[in-house]
Amino acid sequence: MSADEVSDPGHLNLRTEVNGQVRQDGNTQFLTYSIPQIIAYLSDFMTLQPYDVILTGTPTGIAPVHPGDVIHCTVEGIGTLENQVTAED
Repeated sequence: MSADEVSDPGHLNLRTEVNGQVRQDGNTQFLTYSIPQIIAYLSDFMTLQPYDVILTGTPTGIAPVHPGDVIHCTVEGIGTLENQVTAED
């Protein structure tokens, strides 16, 4: 997906579900700094490459997860990432 395929990165819904239960529901409009501000700041001291990921934090609603739990993280218009929690060896 390219930047022109995202209508407005400053207004994207974000949702996290654990085992089908909504744990987090937010929107990028509530970020402390806008997407362009974050990119400009990081670009001052590092070179961003295509496919780099910038982690900005998380909406309220975090809670413990356990081995076997399935987590779905969805960004509106981009897609869903699914992960299953596993125990450490």
